[in-house]
Formats: sequence, C-alpha cells, structure tokens
Amino acid sequence: MKYIAPGITVLLAFSGVAEAAPTLPAACMASRAQHEQTVGNDLSQSGYRAQLGNTAAQIRIDQASLNDAAHRLDTSQLKHANDIAAFGALLALYGKTTPACDTPQAHQAAEDIARRIREGAQPELTWHNVRLMKADRSYTARTAHIRFLPDTGARSAQIRVQLSVSGIAETNGKLAPQSFAADISVPPRALTDNDGSEGQTMTVRQGETATINNLHAVFGASNVDGHGFVQPGADWRTSTSQMHLEITNIGDLLNAVRANSSAGVTTALAMAQFMGHRDGNRLSWDVALGNGTVTVNNVPLPLPLP
Repeated sequence: MKYIAPGITVLLAFSGVAEAAPTLPAACMASRAQHEQTVGNDLSQSGYRAQLGNTAAQIRIDQASLNDAAHRLDTSQLKHANDIAAFGALLALYGKTTPACDTPQAHQAAEDIARRIREGAQPELTWHNVRLMKADRSYTARTAHIRFLPDTGARSAQIRVQLSVSGIAETNGKLAPQSFAADISVPPRALTDNDGSEGQTMTVRQGETATINNLHAVFGASNVDGHGFVQPGADWRTSTSQMHLEITNIGDLLNAVRANSSAGVTTALAMAQFMGHRDGNRLSWDVALGNGTVTVNNVPLPLPLP
C-alpha cells in the first residue's frame, strides 16, 4: 500500500447519524493518546504515541489539535484522520509498507479518508513537540501543521495536501532543513493503492499527475524553493516531468552538505552551480524530462535512461 510522506484524511455521510470511520488494524499501527478533550467538533490530544507494527518506527506528539474547517467530521473521524496522518509520517520514515498494513482493512481505512476529503472535508492537524524515530535515525520538530482538502482547481479529482514543519532537527546531527513546507496535489487513489512492490511511500500511475504546487525548505541561510509536476509513463522514456528550482545563498547549503553528506553529493551540488541561472544571490534551474531526455535550463544532458 502506498502513501505520501506524510499523510491522508476525511467527510460526514448522513442518514440520521454519522458514518463510523474504519480503523487501521492494530497489527499495522498501534496508537493511543494519554488524554483527549472535545470542544464542540474540535478535538485535542496529549501524549499521542504510535508505532508501525513490529518495526522500530515510532511517532510521539506532545500535543495535537484537530479540526475540520468544513465542519463535516465528528471527533471520532478527526481522531481517525490523525491516525492516518501519523501512519503516513511513519511510512515516509520507514520507507515502505509492512505486510500487516497491506490488508483489506488497512486499505479501507485509507480509502475512507480519501473519499471524505474528495467529498469536501478539510481536516487540519496541528502537532506540537513531535519526535519521529526508527532504529538508526531520529527527528524532532517544534510544530507541524497538516491540512487536507479537495483540489477544486484540478482538471480531475485530486486531493491537496498542505504541510508545514518548523523547528526541525536530526538528533544525530545529520543534514536536515530547519523548516519545510510543501503543497502538493495527487489523485485520491495514489494515497490508498498498492501495486505489490515495496520501498516507496507514494504511487502515481501511468497517465496520472502529481503536482508540486509549492515547496520551501530552509537550511541555515539558504532557501530552497520549487514547483512542478510529474506524469509517469510506461517507463522513464515515456514519462514527463518539469520542475523549477531556486536556491538562495547556495554557499551556506554547500557548507552544510560538505559536513554531513558524501563527496559525491557535494560535487554534484557544486557542479550544478555552473548550469544555474544566477540573479544576485539566487540560482535557478528548470529541469525537465520528456521524450527520454533530461534537460536543465533547456540544455540536454547525456544521461543514460533505463
């Protein structure tokens, strides 16, 4: 089952009473909150903990505030939305799904959330003091805000995921942005489907489009910004993508990469400077894939594609 790192979520169906949301099986993800408080249709949780099956991947959230701007979700559905978002974060950290999560019940739980969003729900989750960890890596964040909503401007049914995270740190001192924000649109099926393979947290099928409306990351004095789209084909030669990237104060980012990454990554970033369009302290690149050719700022690159 494929998910986007970080998440997925939520609508109310009426026939006199609210429709209960299906839940993730405990063998897939076990979760609990030490305390919950309801005010109207809003829900707050403290001491939230979740673990991905029998793996070491865990998330801990000191305080979570959950609401639906469209007022379509009751508190039990908001709780389920929070579980699904935590599940997405754990999958992104772990890198692949687990057999216990590739079951009809787990699929149904994710599909329910996607359907509710597509029908108009807009769940918003605000997490304070977050720790995301597995055996060899641990991240902390001061705040994370996640919003899901239907993308009414898309040509076909899409779900829009807006994510912003601040106060990020990698506890082993490895390279991580201090803050990160992204706004992406994907087909609802991309959040719930499974094609039988492992090792990814998102799937977009041939002919579908994932749109990066905006992304922004801060590394010290360096800012990384981008937008674009990806449309897979049968293989790389029939796939299409376009991405506009900008980096301000690239020197600060290079210093951080040199201290935390391999020589190959440092060399690649240093060489990329020569292909960028410079405007003061800003470098920009337009990267495209089409007709089996990768171009950077309209210059074809001799890269062998499989």
